[in-house]
Amino acid sequence: MKINKNISSNVDCIVVTSTSIRHKYFAIKILKEIPNSYVIFENRDRNKYYQVKMEGLMRRHFDNLFRAEELYFTEKVKLNYNFLDSRTLGTIEKNEINKSNFIDIISKINPKCISLYSVSIVKQELISLFSKKLFNIHAGLSPYYRGTATNIWPIINNQLEYIGMTIHHVESGIDSGGIIIQGRPKLEIDDNSHTMACKNTELASDLMVRTIDRFVKKESVPDFTQDLSKGKQYYFKDFDLKTVETLNRLIERGIVGEYLENQKEIDLISW
Repeated sequence: MKINKNISSNVDCIVVTSTSIRHKYFAIKILKEIPNSYVIFENRDRNKYYQVKMEGLMRRHFDNLFRAEELYFTEKVKLNYNFLDSRTLGTIEKNEINKSNFIDIISKINPKCISLYSVSIVKQELISLFSKKLFNIHAGLSPYYRGTATNIWPIINNQLEYIGMTIHHVESGIDSGGIIIQGRPKLEIDDNSHTMACKNTELASDLMVRTIDRFVKKESVPDFTQDLSKGKQYYFKDFDLKTVETLNRLIERGIVGEYLENQKEIDLISW
């Protein structure tokens, strides 16, 4: 990658996130709330990222997701396009976050912390260099649901109380780092998995702002060890056509309304 702006070494936060509209919204939120911060985008072909056959019902599922995100976030991003451009350092390709040239650049900038959202898995060298300074967004509530599509599986399993987002420290395991803060979106009767995903991005953006703000003010952030025996871990291979068929059937049946009539509480890490 190539840094295309001169910045001081006294940077509060470097945001590394993907290039979709929801990730641009996330970046804008952090950059506006944490003044001395910048973003680096990771290029991603979302069709390839999800590692599924994009045809038929599966194609429609993701088309509807991308359309929902466009409707939810486009205007908010358009209003801040010039601002976002002024705080963008550059773009990297998949897995370049672990390459020596990227690590050298980040080490020279030496930000107080790095905020990650939907990027390549970070390997040990960067983890060691920024130990307890790497904050990641997990789209799900850890340790209960870890891995992939972890706000879909609570719907499939009729456990909508486990829909939410987690900010955690980065360690070598999958979504296994100590939990900093969690939250759940406010669901409404006409929500589906796509609108829930948009609400979760908003929620995670707010949670990350709180985390970074607390950290740069030299206040310690929580680091609650996860009991991984409590949860379930899902992989890309688990999200298949049958999953989407079941998801659609449950949404059409009115599972969100059923949940709202009998909401359950679970323990979250919050402050």
